[in-house]
Amino acid sequence: MTLDLWLAVGVLVPLVSFVFLSLFGARMPGHAPAGHGHDDHGHDDHGHDTHGHHADSGHDAGHHSHFPPKERRPAGGNPRAGYIATAAIALSCVISIGVLLRWVGMDAAERVRYAAQIAAENSYHWATLGSLVLRAGVQMDSLTVVMFFMVTFVSTWIHVFSIGYMREDPRYARFFTYLSLFCFSMLGLVVSNSLLFLFIFWELVGLCSYFLIGFWFEKKSASNAAIKAFVTNRVGDFGFIIGLAMVVFFLGDVSLAGAAAKFRELAADPSAALFTQSLWGLNLATWMGIGLFCGAVGKSAQFPLHVWLPDAMEGPTPVSALIHAATMVAAGVYLVARVFPLLTPQAQIVIATIGCITLAMTALIAIVQTDIKKVLAYSTLSQLGYMIFGMGVGAWVGALFHLLTHAFFKALLFLGSGQVIAGCHHEQDMTRMGGLRSRMPKTCWTFFLAVLCIAGAGIPWAGIGLGGYYSKDEILVVAYHRTYLWDAPLHHDESHAALDRSAAHAAPPEHGHDTNVPRMSAAAGHDHPGHGSLAAMFPRVPKLPKWMFWVPIIIAYVTPFYMMRCWLLTFGGKPRDQHIHDHAHESPIMWVPLVVLAAGSVLCASIPWISLRNLVFDAAYSGGHAEVIGSKVTTLAPAINGEALHDAHTRLGLIVGFAFVVGMGLAWAIYRNGLGLAHSILKSSRVLRAAHTALFNRLYIDDAYDTLLVGGTILIARIGGFFDRLFIDGLVNLTAALTRVFATFTGRQLDMPVRTGDIGFVDAVANGIARTVQVMGDTARRPQSGRLRMYILTLAGAAALILLSVAFSAQWTQWLESLGGPAKAQVSVPMRLRS
Repeated sequence: MTLDLWLAVGVLVPLVSFVFLSLFGARMPGHAPAGHGHDDHGHDDHGHDTHGHHADSGHDAGHHSHFPPKERRPAGGNPRAGYIATAAIALSCVISIGVLLRWVGMDAAERVRYAAQIAAENSYHWATLGSLVLRAGVQMDSLTVVMFFMVTFVSTWIHVFSIGYMREDPRYARFFTYLSLFCFSMLGLVVSNSLLFLFIFWELVGLCSYFLIGFWFEKKSASNAAIKAFVTNRVGDFGFIIGLAMVVFFLGDVSLAGAAAKFRELAADPSAALFTQSLWGLNLATWMGIGLFCGAVGKSAQFPLHVWLPDAMEGPTPVSALIHAATMVAAGVYLVARVFPLLTPQAQIVIATIGCITLAMTALIAIVQTDIKKVLAYSTLSQLGYMIFGMGVGAWVGALFHLLTHAFFKALLFLGSGQVIAGCHHEQDMTRMGGLRSRMPKTCWTFFLAVLCIAGAGIPWAGIGLGGYYSKDEILVVAYHRTYLWDAPLHHDESHAALDRSAAHAAPPEHGHDTNVPRMSAAAGHDHPGHGSLAAMFPRVPKLPKWMFWVPIIIAYVTPFYMMRCWLLTFGGKPRDQHIHDHAHESPIMWVPLVVLAAGSVLCASIPWISLRNLVFDAAYSGGHAEVIGSKVTTLAPAINGEALHDAHTRLGLIVGFAFVVGMGLAWAIYRNGLGLAHSILKSSRVLRAAHTALFNRLYIDDAYDTLLVGGTILIARIGGFFDRLFIDGLVNLTAALTRVFATFTGRQLDMPVRTGDIGFVDAVANGIARTVQVMGDTARRPQSGRLRMYILTLAGAAALILLSVAFSAQWTQWLESLGGPAKAQVSVPMRLRS
């Protein structure tokens, strides 16, 4: 079976787990896993009292306060539902390891042939919409292989951690059902070879995020956070849809390879509308790239759509580790990497600017947070900002390498915080902790190792360091070169490394003119100023402004400061709440994943025979992938191979090589004995107090959104309501009133009277006719009495009248003749008839 089919199986295994748990998870028999349950007296199995020390409603595990003690017992399916979900993702991890080992065992030429064969033979026709052909398949390259491994490996150990962390939750099976659906969605996103299928799995990932953030929906804060995350991501996805629509309209192909090839073709066409037509000073190609990037702004929580991620910490801690640190939020960076061939230099500048703002702003906010998960949330935002910044400056390899190393140590940090929260009876406020080093030694030192990784600990110029040191260093090296050495000639070995390992074109033009796309060659740049420089090779790519380099440099000192502060307030110093300290404890099922992830954090950048960095480099620079990602290096990446820029490495080592020592040392000096010195420093300066207040309130961005967006929406709704009541309802009510008046008139005056004084014309006419007929009938009926004597008397009377008329007929005739001629004529007729 080919590797792409193995990866497809790895994607489907969590889907099978999801379907099975959806149908049977809640009905499976089982008992709570031993080692950390609660007995009926409110004591855990360590003998610790658990009453009265739960977190407030804003804390991660405050869900316990929503269930009576009996309801806190494990629900049906516990713990077998967790075992099934964990076994499913572990099987996917085993498959990914097998694929990774086989892929690493191939040489570069064999990988090229293998990927080409899979693209040709294992791409399945799905649908045809007009001229648009939709095909489904696996994007088989080094990036897919290494991302698949990272997602499954980290997810497996987070599942193991969750078995212990969620053991008391009454919706235990549902939690693992959601996790399985998320893993299926994330893995589907990773392997998609089409922007359309990538978008479909993208939306599924967002749906899973909504389910898991609001998992404890009894808490209003959790349900609000889920809605906030869902709505905020829809804003970014709206831009993604616009960008995807432009890809369909202008490129006519949604496959990653086809869209990149068509984009390069149009870039060389002087009449292509995509490059000749502009809107607000930017051509349509730039707007298309920005639209696609909007999806990453939402999913990776970049400014200004970063506000949902800190609130997402309302979800369970394993959710924070899996979705909001290691995998889902990294999907935005992965998207930018995949659409990199469709980005123009101006679009890249926009991306770099957004990343730079995000990494700086969120790192500063992290300095003043007291909730351990909020510190890690803002740290995640800052590191994602580094990755997006790296993509924007052209450090494609460095950004993705940082994504991989960050997944290991940030998952470790979040799981470590989860162990602390669970061990301290769901307390998240670091100001109440301290001195936990002796109570949680394994958690303490694995957490500290992760702090060293994110701080970029290493020895400059010696090539010795942890994962974060290598990946972040490469991003900053590229930024330094883009800022200060862009016009400088490359040394022979630098130029050789850049030229020999790339088959890419130069950047697509920002406008329709000068669209000849020169091939990189040994002679590139000879006709331009700065012989042999990157500026000569890529004349349309601008230098970076200096502030865009120095801001990340400053934050490189801030990151170790706030992370060391977090570690010291949690594990260092003396206990600030003796009760929490005395009852803190570790659980084996929860600290074993910490040890594994700690090893992964160290080894992910230093395994010589499976180097994650080399695999990412292979995805960017393998000549066999030129058809797919050649333009990925079009704009910037071919020459900006961080390892080849020796001058930049040397100079950067002097600037930021020991930033971790300075940042962590300053934090140790201030917080080694607790918060006393920090409070004294704040009291001594009004400016610091104002800055602290602003940062603690998240620079009032959330307040501004609440006021302008939420408040503005409410104001518009109220204005609309007033207009509706005054005009729409007024018109409707007026029409109703007139109709009522007309109906009353026609009903009561013309038809049927209801009250005294009503005419009721129709009823009056009908009733009058009826009464007349009745009177006539009564009159005609009266003689018909049925009595014989009445009939005889009537006949006698009639006969008498006839006799009298005959007897006096002559007199009557004379009298009538005396009255006039006409009467005579009229009377004479009956007389003649009678004679």
